[in-house]
Amino acid sequence: MMELKGTQTERLDLPPALISEDAGILHEVSHPDNPDWSDTEVLLGYATVDKYTVVVLGHQGRQSQSEFDDVFTRVIEKVRRLG
Repeated sequence: MMELKGTQTERLDLPPALISEDAGILHEVSHPDNPDWSDTEVLLGYATVDKYTVVVLGHQGRQSQSEFDDVFTRVIEKVRRLG
């Protein structure tokens, strides 16, 4: 198993439409000391909606956070309509 040295993970603010949800968004950036994963950025959104667990993964990083927030919000709204 590869050890991910030097990764930095932080929790980001939720989009305004999701403030009251049981949800979170994490942003992880690899460190240049790890050449196999350098320059990798990941956004991970997770939520519990009724009886469902929602996970949305993005690999484009913070520069497209607004697009990620939009997709994550729409997915949660769609799952909410299922319940």
